[in-house]
Amino acid sequence: MHARTPKLKASARACTCHHPPSNKQVFQWVRKSVVPDGGWTYENFVGTAKTDMQQDILALRRAALSRGLRTTAGDLRAVMRGHVTRTVDTALASFSRLYGIPLKAWQGRKSDFDFAVPNEASMWADAIEQELKLAGTQVSAVMTPAVQSVASGSFDKVNVLLGSTPTNAQLTALGVPVRSIAANVGNITNYTKTLLRRDLAHALRKKMTVFETAEYIRKRIPTLADNRVPTIVRTELGKANDEAIKHGMEVSEVVTHFDVIGCEAIEPGIPTYNGIPTCNIKNVPMTARAYIRFHPNHTGCIVPGAFKQHNGSIPTLPLRQGVGAGIPVGG
Repeated sequence: MHARTPKLKASARACTCHHPPSNKQVFQWVRKSVVPDGGWTYENFVGTAKTDMQQDILALRRAALSRGLRTTAGDLRAVMRGHVTRTVDTALASFSRLYGIPLKAWQGRKSDFDFAVPNEASMWADAIEQELKLAGTQVSAVMTPAVQSVASGSFDKVNVLLGSTPTNAQLTALGVPVRSIAANVGNITNYTKTLLRRDLAHALRKKMTVFETAEYIRKRIPTLADNRVPTIVRTELGKANDEAIKHGMEVSEVVTHFDVIGCEAIEPGIPTYNGIPTCNIKNVPMTARAYIRFHPNHTGCIVPGAFKQHNGSIPTLPLRQGVGAGIPVGG
């Protein structure tokens, strides 16, 4: 017996709330590429069909990274600022214990304690090491959910564009490279540690007192803690996006080569593959996907470059160097 569908009261009104569209809805509205009948092949992945799909994937990357920056940058800045501040506090507390003087009394009469401190450098170094190690753990806690979200969302949408339906096991396999990125993301505090050591060395060369050094480092907090946050977020979430796209292309079993598009310029000293800079490189075989590396703050995106031919064979394509695309639309 079928359950009766409850009827709405005559006075009931349809919801007129303006709910923001989901990311999936926005993706469906703005995507330009359409999977051909019978799926993608080397023969039909040409002209506007190829350009539209590649630009769809580039747009997905930029949207994912922009969303990640909005949701994580504030928390990441707070973590980094907090640990730089506590580095100073930890060092001052060590000096206070060493001389048996309450920190408040020391801070209230700085001129009474204007003298050189033996082993000052090692005390600062210990404070830096202690606090930045804790910072790495907290950075991982902030960034890991964003890394996982970007990877999962990009994987789902790329599969739609490729016309493939991955299995649950293939989706689960994406967790391996994503966990590796998340596990290493805490190491980004090493750069802040290097800057702190550099500032400490500057203060010691200038023969600053303990409190002068502390005040100098506090004034440097925006440089030490804030300036690299956008670069950190874009780099780490970009890695997650790249891994998701590579995994999606792999499980589709029809993508044979990939390109990199969207890089602003081909700068000297960037990573290479077979002697060719990886920024905007073309026709990289899928078998080489694990060997492609990019520089920090990379703005480009991995996209499908070629598919199997209609007879199932793999096309033979020459590796090609790309050119800079200029400042990308949308940052």
